[in-house]
Amino acid sequence: MATPDRLQFLYAAIEDKQETIRAVDFKAEILLIAMTVPLMNTSGISSTIIALSNRGSPIAAIAHILTLALVVGWFFAFVFILATIFAVNNPAAAISDSSGARGTFFSGWLFPLRWHHLLPRCSFVTDKSVDSHLAGIPVSEEEIARELAFEHMKLAYICARKVAYFNNSILATGIGLVAGSFVFLLHLLR
Repeated sequence: MATPDRLQFLYAAIEDKQETIRAVDFKAEILLIAMTVPLMNTSGISSTIIALSNRGSPIAAIAHILTLALVVGWFFAFVFILATIFAVNNPAAAISDSSGARGTFFSGWLFPLRWHHLLPRCSFVTDKSVDSHLAGIPVSEEEIARELAFEHMKLAYICARKVAYFNNSILATGIGLVAGSFVFLLHLLR
């Protein structure tokens, strides 16, 4: 049975997950911006790597390995950051039993976006009327609780994916930073 306290708990849990998702997205955007800073000095970085490659064989081999680690770390960090920022497609599919919940809290199905809707000035309309939408909104407190629980589970799934992607981007960024730092140290020691 749904009680007002239970409904309030679900509302609070949904708000918490939404705020966590926004925070992770913000951190990922900041990391993405920070990752582009070294690109402004690509010529300096490449000349340093080339200079190290032209030195003796042990240093050249170490420089090649570190450069590879730098590039791979940066690439994977970039991919994971983009995966963090991009929308998760249909989190409802990750829930094995929705127990009759239809997803009316979010109602993303009201306006299905297709590829051709991305064209400029292309409009799209819903096939639902106000009456059919109103008929689909839960009436009883138990139905409302089910919809809210379903929405909370979808947000928990989105949050877990975003956090996992972001953590992997931090790890890959760390690998790239460490490798880049050692390349810089090798450059200073020449």
